[in-house]
Amino acid sequence: ASGRPAESEERIRIGEQLRTYFTVRYPICDDKGCSAEIGTMTADITNHKIAEELLKEKEEYSEAIMQAIQTGVMIIAPESYKIIDVNPWVCDLLGYAKADIVGRDFYEFLCPDWFENDPSQRIVSDEYVLLKKDKERIYTRRSVAKARVKDQEYLVQSLLDITDIKKLMEKQEISIELAKILLQRPDVLLLDEP
Repeated sequence: ASGRPAESEERIRIGEQLRTYFTVRYPICDDKGCSAEIGTMTADITNHKIAEELLKEKEEYSEAIMQAIQTGVMIIAPESYKIIDVNPWVCDLLGYAKADIVGRDFYEFLCPDWFENDPSQRIVSDEYVLLKKDKERIYTRRSVAKARVKDQEYLVQSLLDITDIKKLMEKQEISIELAKILLQRPDVLLLDEP
C-alpha cells in the first residue's frame, strides 16, 4: 500500500529442482495516480545464486587456510612490494593489526641496520631481520613463490621465525652444524629443557 515497488526472493521446487526467483511487484497507476493494479516481474536467478554460493564457499575456504597456516604468509605486489594480504601469524609476529600492515611496503618492516648497503636498495635474501612494533628484532627464514590470478602476478612470501635458533647460536649454546640442520629443517621443533 506504500505505492513503492516491493522486492522478494523465493525458492520454489519444480520437479526435482529447487529454483530461486527474484520478483518485483509494483503499482500500476490509473489517470488519477491511484493504484489500479499490481504489476509483477520475475526472473529465474538460480544460476546466479549457485555461483554466488560457490564463490562464498571458495572465499571461506581460502580464509580458513590462511588462518590455519602456522608460518607467516604475506601476499605482495611484485612491482611495488606493497603488502596486499597477511595471515594472523604475521600479525602476531610483528605485533601489528592486519589493517596496520596491509598497504605498506614490505621493506618498511626490515631492521634498518640490517642493510649492509643503501636501505633504498631492494635486497633479496633467504633470511631477513624484521622489527616488531615494539622494536624487538625478529629473525626470519623467507621463501617466495610467484602466483598468477587472471592477468595479475603476486608474490606469496612465507616467513618462518628463527629468532630462537639465532639467539642460541649467538650464545654458542648450539653448534653451527646443528643450527644449519635446524635452519634447513623448519619442521624440527626446539623444546625447552627443564
